[in-house]
Amino acid sequence: MLKIFLRLYIFLLLPITIFALLPTNPIIYFGNKLLEKHFDHEFSSVYQLVNAELGEQAESQWNDSIDKLAPYFPNGLFLKPVEQWKFKKDERARLYEQGFILKRKAPMALFYRVRDTDKVLRFNLFLPDDDFQILEKQTRGIRHFVNKSVLESPNVEQNFRALKPLFKIPLSLKRLHDFPPDGVIAKGLREDEIYYDRSENDPLYIYFRGENINTSKNPYVIVAGPLNNSRQLQMFYDYAQFLVPALLIAIGTFLWLYTLMRELRTMNKGAKRFGRGDLDARVKLSRFSTLHRLSTSFNGMASKIQQLVNGHRDLTNAVSHELKTPLSRLRFALQMQQESSNKADKQKYTNKIQDNISELEELINELLNYARLDRNGHMLKIQKHNLSDWLTTEVSCLAEYHPELSIQLTFDKSANQTVSFDQSLMDKVLNNLLNNACRHAHKTISISARIEDNNVLLTIEDDGPGIDERFKEQLFQPFFRADNSRQRNTGGSGLGLAISQKIMKLHHGSISYHKSKLGGAKFLITWPM
Repeated sequence: MLKIFLRLYIFLLLPITIFALLPTNPIIYFGNKLLEKHFDHEFSSVYQLVNAELGEQAESQWNDSIDKLAPYFPNGLFLKPVEQWKFKKDERARLYEQGFILKRKAPMALFYRVRDTDKVLRFNLFLPDDDFQILEKQTRGIRHFVNKSVLESPNVEQNFRALKPLFKIPLSLKRLHDFPPDGVIAKGLREDEIYYDRSENDPLYIYFRGENINTSKNPYVIVAGPLNNSRQLQMFYDYAQFLVPALLIAIGTFLWLYTLMRELRTMNKGAKRFGRGDLDARVKLSRFSTLHRLSTSFNGMASKIQQLVNGHRDLTNAVSHELKTPLSRLRFALQMQQESSNKADKQKYTNKIQDNISELEELINELLNYARLDRNGHMLKIQKHNLSDWLTTEVSCLAEYHPELSIQLTFDKSANQTVSFDQSLMDKVLNNLLNNACRHAHKTISISARIEDNNVLLTIEDDGPGIDERFKEQLFQPFFRADNSRQRNTGGSGLGLAISQKIMKLHHGSISYHKSKLGGAKFLITWPM
């Protein structure tokens, strides 16, 4: 759950959180920069013309000049000292740095610093659209200056060349006769002083002429354009404030889902391979993966199933092999008994039949015990027992049956404590190991016990031939016999160590083989006390 949340947070919530915690919203910042640059590009010429006119006068006369120009700027034209405009600290800094700023709060306006003074000129703006009246008002001021300095002068073309560098927008000078007389442009200019046109690709062109078209048979026409569409730019900026966060969420969600789906596909492929019988199939995912714990559980399950399948297959093969030998001997003894006419021989083969039947019964009982322990539902009957008393009782009983062997039992003070285990199962482990030691020991068997770090450590050693180290890993497999010294004729079904190992696993303990200092085998048993 934590990894899912962390990955979702990294891919989705973290970018939004960082975006929200930024001191300046990047969309607003870059959007303002874009709009500011756009409006300055189209209206800086008005400021240049006003600035040029004010430059010809004393600063004390500027307010009177602005009042005279105000009628040509119906949207609003104002001149005030910088401190009266209530600029924010960053706005004032940008105003002094770049000479102008745009404020988008209604009414939208451009502010220009007049020359190197503390006076600031404000132009109120309306976004141009298809309303002719808005565009006519928006351009009234600039047309006033163009008429005054260019179209009403005798040297129109010369004055136009002098005026053109003040404009950042493209300007061209034409004659009315340059346009088709029946065209919409010529007709529009005859009806009004200004005409604007949009093509299918949406560039905006503005055409305007002198105030009195009758002063010349072929009057001059100023063409401005192509111009950027301010309304579309504003709409794009407004939509961007919603689209960019939505895009961040979409990208984050996609990345999160993509990584999750990729991991799910990996899990699905592994499960399909395993389902088709490829028991070696495993799912490899990074430990940082959202599904890492699920993949670990799947791999653990797959390993357990593979182990069980292999174990049952090996057990089946081993059982079939182990059953063949007594059955073959039983069939042979039965045949010989039937063919024998001598009473003594019949009795001898009858005894062999009984021995083989007993061997089969022992083998079947051991197989049942092994299968019973292999069930997941096996319930332990855990009780507390004094470790030293339990060992003394078990070893004493064994010593009575093997007086020819020296059986030594040693334990320190730590063993005189109560420990928890299922006595019936632990008796089986102890008796199995002790019986194996008695069968293979020459003279001596050593048993020792101690408690260390809250774990019981029990060792059983003998001075017999021992077991080759090569067979150490296979020793606890069902029916495995290391060498000729541990064949069936020495006793045992070959399941004792396998059963003992399962019992110790049920006790969350272990059993392991080591070489004894006495020269024979040493088995170490451990489990939590």
